[in-house]
Amino acid sequence: HLQRVHGDLHVGQVLRTSRGLVVIDFEGDPSLSPAERSRERSPLVDLASLLLSLDHAGCAAARRQPSFDWRAWSSKARAACLSAYELEVGAVDR
Repeated sequence: HLQRVHGDLHVGQVLRTSRGLVVIDFEGDPSLSPAERSRERSPLVDLASLLLSLDHAGCAAARRQPSFDWRAWSSKARAACLSAYELEVGAVDR
């Protein structure tokens, strides 16, 4: 399945509101030309970017609080993200 994707999706572009999660950036990867950004790709590109950004968020939290177990937090956060994604679209090859 191919579609237009964000290409640079990360947790800093998702806000939690009283009505649910909202994506606030639709520009995509700024290093790509507009033509490259609009080509269709696998939606798993965005899922992979989002999962990686969860690791980055965990690492950032550990820099502020050295005792924070970012690996355990990131593992749980990635699992929750994957489970939610799979509820909507079906299983992905992990």
